[in-house]
Amino acid sequence: MHHFNKPNPYVQVDRKQMQGNDPAASEVTYSYPKSKVFVGGLDFNLTSEELKDHFQRNFGEVHDAIILKDIYTGKSRGFGFVTFKDESVA
Repeated sequence: MHHFNKPNPYVQVDRKQMQGNDPAASEVTYSYPKSKVFVGGLDFNLTSEELKDHFQRNFGEVHDAIILKDIYTGKSRGFGFVTFKDESVA
């Protein structure tokens, strides 16, 4: 059985089985979600929940929002990503 790893956490993997049950006969495609947007220049005290609330109030339903943090200090790096439920909002 083949195990397909995502190249990074921001990529969607779609695996289509071709004819038969042979795993080697499957087709794998990678795509980037069109509903996810990069948000930079954030206040270093802003929380992910505040980011989500802001975008949800102003643009539409948000699936998730995340602010990236320094792995050593746990402090905000000043940017993040917002994923909307509807691609047309992004």
